[in-house]
Amino acid sequence: MLHTKLYEDPVVRTKKKQPKVFNGASLYSLQGLRVAGLKKIVLSHWNLYRGTYAFDDNLVEALLPRNITNIDISISQVSDLNLTSLEKFKYIEVLNASYATISDFHDTSLSADVAKHLQVFDLFHAVLPKQVLPFPPGKLTAYNTTLVFSRTRFWDYKKMFAPKTVNYSGIVPHLTSFWLYNITIQIDIDPKWYTKTIKLQQNNIKRVDVRLLCDKFYFSAIQNLDISDNGMEFLHPTFLSCVPNLRHLHLSKNQLYKMVAEDRFLFQNLFSGLRYLKLIRLSANGLQKIPSKLFKNQQSIEVADLSFNKLEQVTFNLNDLENLKVLDLQGNNIHILDSLSINFLNSIPQESKIKPKPNVILRLNPILCSVCEAKPFIQWLISTSLINMDSQRLKCLDENGQHNDINVNTVEMVQKICEWKTVIISTSISAAVIFLILFSCAIIIYKRYKRKKKSQNRTNVINNLRDGDGKYQFAVFLSFNNEDEEFVHSHILEQLNENLQLMTGIDRTLVCTGD
Repeated sequence: MLHTKLYEDPVVRTKKKQPKVFNGASLYSLQGLRVAGLKKIVLSHWNLYRGTYAFDDNLVEALLPRNITNIDISISQVSDLNLTSLEKFKYIEVLNASYATISDFHDTSLSADVAKHLQVFDLFHAVLPKQVLPFPPGKLTAYNTTLVFSRTRFWDYKKMFAPKTVNYSGIVPHLTSFWLYNITIQIDIDPKWYTKTIKLQQNNIKRVDVRLLCDKFYFSAIQNLDISDNGMEFLHPTFLSCVPNLRHLHLSKNQLYKMVAEDRFLFQNLFSGLRYLKLIRLSANGLQKIPSKLFKNQQSIEVADLSFNKLEQVTFNLNDLENLKVLDLQGNNIHILDSLSINFLNSIPQESKIKPKPNVILRLNPILCSVCEAKPFIQWLISTSLINMDSQRLKCLDENGQHNDINVNTVEMVQKICEWKTVIISTSISAAVIFLILFSCAIIIYKRYKRKKKSQNRTNVINNLRDGDGKYQFAVFLSFNNEDEEFVHSHILEQLNENLQLMTGIDRTLVCTGD
C-alpha cells in the first residue's frame, strides 16, 4: 500500500493500491486531493513492499498544484534523487531523505540560488552513491598540504550548502575515517554558503588539523555547527575562527581530551575567534582538566555544557561570562570542590535586571559528605544562589556508604564528623605524648641502672685486685714476641704498670709477663 500522510493543518491519509511501477502516471492519482491548507506529504517507506522509485520531474509535477512545502521520502529505496527538479518546485521548504538508500544522484543543473530557497535538506544516515561520496573503507589520511578554496571540491559542493539547514550526519560509511594533519586552505573567494545550520554527526571525522586563512572572505552565514559524535581528537582553532558568526557549537561525544594532552594552548584558544557564541557543548569528551582561559572574552556564552566528562575541579575562569545562564557540570567526577574551584564559580557575573540568575548543574556527581574536608563545600552548596537545590536534589555519600540528600542536616552531620575527628586527633596526640614520656623515663632509668652497675663492677674488680687472690693477682697479661722484649721493657711495661697503679690505687705489680 502507498501511505500518503498529510500533516500540519488538517491530517488526511489516503490508501491506494500499490502500483507496480511508481512513475509519473501513478502520481496523478494525487490530483484528486483537494485539502485546504495541505502543506506536508509523507512518502516514508515509499517502497516498503516492492520496487524502487525516483524523485524526479514526474513526482514534482504531480505535486506542484498542491503547494506542498514539506516532502518526506525517508526510509525508502530511491532509484534517482534528481535535485534539478527543484527548479520547478522553488517553494518547497523541507526535503527529508533521512535513512534513504539512493542509487543515483543528480544536481548538475541545480544552482545555489535555487537551492537556497530550501529551508531544510535532511540526508541523515542516507546511503549515497559513490559518485557523491567516493571514499573507500579504511583510514583516509592527508597531511602537509596547502590548498586554495576555489580549486577544492568544497567549492563544487557550494549548492549542497545553500539550504538554510542541512543534515549530512552519518552519510560516511562506518569503516571510513578522516585524519587531516597540517592542512592549510586559503579562502580566496566568497564561499557562497548560505546554510545557517550544518549537522555532521557520526561521520568519523577524527582529526581536523586544518588552518583556514580567511583574510577577506568568511563563512559568515553559518550560525549553528554540529560535529558531535565523531570521535574527534583534534580541531584547529582557525577552522572555527573563519566562521565568525557562529552561535551554537556542538562538540559532544568526541575525544578532545587528547587535544588537551597534545597542545593545551591550542585547545585553550579553540573559541577565541567566536565573539557571538551563545551555546557550547563539550560533554562526553573525556576531559580531566580544562585550561584556565578557555572562556576568556566569551561574553556572549549563555550555555556551557561540560557534562559527563572526568572533571574533579573547576580549573577555568568564568568571570568573563557576563550572559551565562547555565553551566552544566553534571556527570563528572566531582567529590569535593576546593576553595579555588568555589572562587571560580563565585566569579560568575550574577543576575541583573536584564540577565537571569545563572544556574550551575552538579547532579550525578559522586559528592562526598563522609569526611571533614567536605564541610566548606557542603556549606557553599547550601548557601550559594548558583545552585537550585530543590530541582537538582543533590546527594552525597556518607560514612556508611549511603547516598543522602544534601541539606542543612548534611552540614550538621559533617560537623559531627569534624568534631569526632578532633576528639580522635586529640586522643591520639595525648596517647602519643604519654607514651613518649614513659618511654623517655624508661630510657633514663635504664641508663642510670647501667652506669650504677658498671661502677659497682669496677669497684668489685679493684677490691679483688687489692686482695690479689687467685685470678685477681694481676690486672693485665702482656704477651709479646721475644724479638720485641727489649722494646717492651724499655717503653711499655713500666709505663703500663704505673698507669694501672694510679687507676686502682694499688701499690704493686699489676702486669703479668712471660709464657
